Parts: sequence; structure tokens; C-alpha cells
Amino acid sequence: MQYKGKLLYVFGICSSIMFATPIHGIYKETKEQEKEIAKETTQQKDSIQTHTFKEDNYKNHNPLFGDTRQSVSINYTSTLGLSDMQTLLFNGITTHYHYPLTWKKWQLQAFGNMALGNTLLTTQVAQNNAFFYGINAGLQGSIPLSMQDVIAHAIFGIDMGFAILTQQAANTPLHSYMGVDFLYERYVFRPFIGLSAIIPFSSTHYLSVAGITEIGIKTFYRGDSVFTFAKLAISYLFSKNNANIFILLPQATPLYMGANALAFNFHGGVQYFTTQYLRFHAQVMVTYTSSYYALSTSGQIGINYRF
Repeated sequence: MQYKGKLLYVFGICSSIMFATPIHGIYKETKEQEKEIAKETTQQKDSIQTHTFKEDNYKNHNPLFGDTRQSVSINYTSTLGLSDMQTLLFNGITTHYHYPLTWKKWQLQAFGNMALGNTLLTTQVAQNNAFFYGINAGLQGSIPLSMQDVIAHAIFGIDMGFAILTQQAANTPLHSYMGVDFLYERYVFRPFIGLSAIIPFSSTHYLSVAGITEIGIKTFYRGDSVFTFAKLAISYLFSKNNANIFILLPQATPLYMGANALAFNFHGGVQYFTTQYLRFHAQVMVTYTSSYYALSTSGQIGINYRF
């Protein structure tokens, strides 16, 4: 009986070990599966919260106006203007200052520009060197729009300046625009219209006030360290001028003062952020007038510091 009892005791221990091992393994696997499911659920919640946060943030804030620091930039600018009557070549320095403002849901940016350099003016009978100086300042703003299933912001801008081109023509331009920014992931699409009035002054040419209307679309892309934009527009110059000469607007942008004319415009640029305070940028601008022969191009490279 003693042997029989001991044998049954040993058999019981072995049986418990044999059956306990698989049960423990199943429990362990179940716990691991539960942990994985919980982890996936948490990740899904995090991704949904992040997406919702960004979407809600963009509904109230335009990412193009998200730079909350002041900044200043200095650039080297070169401009070429070609026509039947005159050729213009400008090389000089331009500067830009940016100051951000906010008021309730409004995002505002005040800015100022200055340009100076040497201009070479060539006609069929003469060639002149002239010093150019231009300055302008303005304000642009953005406010969110209530649109179902669409994230959009109304935008507007206005600026005014003064430019002097020695021995040629001075001018005072007033420019305004309005449009809508539509946001899609990292892209912003902006259809816009613009109106400008140019008041020229010259001691050697008869020049009258001119107006410009413009309609087009501007596209932006915001990467982690790169920002790019491209603008396509059609403009029409309302002018009674027959002087057929180039003038330079305050930002060293050439404008051909001829009769009424239709023009096609392209403007593109890229910015590369090396640090949160420093970035490099380059721009190019081309305007072709179809009503008569006049082509102008402008290129710019520079550095920007945020503080």
C-alpha cells in the first residue's frame, strides 16, 4: 500500500507538470496578443488625434502665415529687359524685412523692401548708366473661411512704394490683391486677382498713369526643410503711354511703359532651411508681352535670417 500510494503521488505530480506547461504557454501567448492589440489600438488613436489636431489647427491658422518670428533677408538681384526700343540691365542688392502680427483669428504680416544698384539703359542711339533706388512697404493677411469639408483661408494684400531711376523715370506704384488659399496636405493652392496703379514721373518722357489687372493661380509646397512656390498669371496693362521705355518698380521689377498690352507672367522660387534661424533662397521671374515685343526676366539669390 505504501508503494502504491507513493506511485500515485509521483504520477499526480508528473500529470500536473505535463498539463500545466501547455496552459502556461497559452496564457503567455494570449497576454502577448492582448499587448499587441492594445499597442495597435493606441497607435491608431494617436494617428487619429494627430491628424485631427493638424486639421483643426489649419482650419484656424494658415500655414503660409505660420512664421511667428521676425526675419530679414539680403539678396543679389539681376534684371534684364528687352524690347524693340530699349534694353535694360540691372544689377544690385535688395533687402526684405518681415514682421508677423495676430489679431483674434486674423494672421497678418507687415513687410518692407529696399533695392539699390546700377542700371544700364541702351537704345539705338545712346547708352546711359543710371543709379536705381526703390522702397516699398505693405501688409498682407489671412482669415479662415467656414466651408464644409474644405480647409480654406481668405487672403489679401496691399503695398505702396517709390522708385527712382536717375535720368529716366521715377514712379509710385500702389498694388493690391485678394484670393483664397485651399489647403491639401502639404500643398496650398491660391487663385487670386490683383489690381495695380502706376504713377510715373519723367523729365525727358511724357508718361501718364497706368493700371494693371492680373488674374492667376499660385501654388505652394511646404516640406520638412524646403519651401517652394510657382505662380502663373495673365495681366493686362491699361496705358496711354507711347514712350516705349522700361521703368523699374520698387522691387527692381521691370515694367515696359507702352500702349495697352496683354502679358503672361511666371514667378517661381525655392527656400532651403539649414537651421531654424537660417535659410537660403532663389527666385526667377519672367514676363512676356504678346501685344508687342517686350520680354523681361529677373533672377535673385539670397540669405534669410529669422530672429
